Amino acid sequence: MESGLKNVTFIPVWVLMVWVFGAFALNTASAETEPELKGEALHIALVETALKYDFFNQRCRGVSASQNEAKVNRLFIEKYNLTVNNFIKRFLTDDPRDTESAMKKSLYAEIYKLGGCQEARRKGLESELKKDFRRLYEQVETSPWFPIL
Repeated sequence: MESGLKNVTFIPVWVLMVWVFGAFALNTASAETEPELKGEALHIALVETALKYDFFNQRCRGVSASQNEAKVNRLFIEKYNLTVNNFIKRFLTDDPRDTESAMKKSLYAEIYKLGGCQEARRKGLESELKKDFRRLYEQVETSPWFPIL
């Protein structure tokens, strides 16, 4: 009877250990795929993602307005009294048009390699851009970093 009791108490402990190690493994895997960005790198990633998402919408959805760039612009003006164009001039290049043009060419080449807009959408490019934009935007909203000009 005692050996049966030992097996009964051993099973919940074993299940708990498997659950803890499984959760740890999942957290480690997700941490490796999405490194935690902070400060300037986080803000640069947000601006680049917003521009790419807007370029995707222009190319594949026919949406001419740069809605995501405008959203980031409003956030930067409210939080830092700094426009996206001035942020690009300060932290990326002297000419925002060069940066935007290079990013647009790069995204369009990626869409072409994926087989066009429908294939890019089917392969998750749009949803990835959307998810990344939302995640980065939320992180920047709560970021304590402040640009020193």
